[in-house]
Amino acid sequence: MRTAKISAQKPTKKNRITIDESTLPTFEKVRVLKAHLVFVLSDAREIKIPLEWTQHIKDLSPDLRRKAQIIGTGLHAYWEAADEYIGVKNVLFGQKLFI
Repeated sequence: MRTAKISAQKPTKKNRITIDESTLPTFEKVRVLKAHLVFVLSDAREIKIPLEWTQHIKDLSPDLRRKAQIIGTGLHAYWEAADEYIGVKNVLFGQKLFI
């Protein structure tokens, strides 16, 4: 299992916490529940987020919600019908979702 390395600097307007992406787990699968998305990570964790966090995906039909693609190196999931990306950092660290 890899551990994400996070800098020890206190975040301010001038500096933010930086994350070495090479140490992050990747998405293996995205499951869709009635009101949540479940992200299955390469380190065996499953993280559930409410659909309320992403209006674009929430507005899709259930069939289109299930059409998430894991892209690139596995650090992002993409829904073509909504043109919406969600990254591993968003899910792990609660960072604002891409819109």
